[in-house]
Amino acid sequence: MKVYGNYPEPTLSRGLAKLLVDSLDAMGEVWLITPWFKDVRLAIAQLGDFASLLGGQREEIELSQLLTRIAEQHRLRVITKPPGELIPFRTLKRLAYKIDLRKRLLEEREEEEDLQGYGIIEEVIEEFNTEIEQLTSATTVHAETIRIGRMLQAKGAELYYLDKLHAKLLWTPIGALIGSANFTNGGLSYNDELMVEITDPTALPKLQLVAQQMGNRAVLAQEYSLNKTLEREEYRVKDYLAFTDSQELQNFPDLQNLLKQINQWIK
Repeated sequence: MKVYGNYPEPTLSRGLAKLLVDSLDAMGEVWLITPWFKDVRLAIAQLGDFASLLGGQREEIELSQLLTRIAEQHRLRVITKPPGELIPFRTLKRLAYKIDLRKRLLEEREEEEDLQGYGIIEEVIEEFNTEIEQLTSATTVHAETIRIGRMLQAKGAELYYLDKLHAKLLWTPIGALIGSANFTNGGLSYNDELMVEITDPTALPKLQLVAQQMGNRAVLAQEYSLNKTLEREEYRVKDYLAFTDSQELQNFPDLQNLLKQINQWIK
């Protein structure tokens, strides 16, 4: 058993990288269970010579690239939070309202010469801009989790969504990593986390069974629907789709891209 943390030095990301790279040479399925993803850069130069496995010697590799190689060689199963929990639709609804109000205010300012250059109008517009920026940031904070999950699915991984997920587990045929850290920059480098690597041949099957049971409770990404989430947040599908088609979204490319990705789950 090995114990990893981030203090006094960050050993957690190194332990994760080594287990993932070593698993490339093993046969069998791999489970990755985490509420959130970030495309963390993992240092692998000190772990050994993996040129034959990674297509050349390299200092670092992004988590998504390493998981992609695993998906291409193994049966990779990924369980993460559903989009309905990753995106605050109440915040999105308020954002849509604020963007529409700003648009109308700008149009009125252009039509009414008396309003142009009027100090209080400019202050109101600036307040709208600040609030819209804050709401956009809050809406897209977990966009990368959705992006990486869908990318891995396109590479052959099985992607599942599980409500209220908080567990963190990487299970491979040669070892499992379990503990408190999310697979994000904070979890792997900055937060005070604790993860344990387990290689005990009697414990690994038990952890695999737990992962399989979580998979049984989860929903396959291609079967997921956001309609109930929108209904719960009192956000009519008609209004949501009208916002996603709005020309105003061209000014918010990150938000526009996120909404394009999740529209597949509107039934």
